[in-house]
Amino acid sequence: MIEKMIGTLLVIPGSIALGIYYGWELKQRLEELITVRQIMELLKRQIQYTKAPLEECLMEISRKTTGVYKNWLLKTAKRIEAGEDENLYRIWKESVYKELADTLLRKQDVEALAEVGRSIDALDCDSVLAGITLYQEELEETIRRMRSENKEKRKLCHCLGVIGGIFIVAVLI
Repeated sequence: MIEKMIGTLLVIPGSIALGIYYGWELKQRLEELITVRQIMELLKRQIQYTKAPLEECLMEISRKTTGVYKNWLLKTAKRIEAGEDENLYRIWKESVYKELADTLLRKQDVEALAEVGRSIDALDCDSVLAGITLYQEELEETIRRMRSENKEKRKLCHCLGVIGGIFIVAVLI
């Protein structure tokens, strides 16, 4: 009987914590997408107004960011500056997949960001800006959709955590 009580006391809080964690992940993913949106806006402005080389733009933006995104921008800029590869798209894509692997961005988020490299590899400034603008529009739609859905999804995660814990306890008893 004591084992069942201890099990109950462990299962319910654990499942509640799991529900809270999944809700937190949803919130964090939204915040990371907003950070990417801000980086893309800064990149677009840097390219549009300074007409500086991409590596200089990335270095400048890295000074305004923190964490994994700062490292991503710095490492990408250094690879471009070192001339590791002639293909900017390849450098951008590899850097996105490698440096942003530990974020809460989903696979489709990372793939879309990696594809921005195609436009960055263009020779003329207008094509680069058009590619970034297109990505920004897609990203904005994703953020808008997530904002409208996240509140309900987070509430659902919390409720499923509680209900799941109660269900497991009912099955065990």
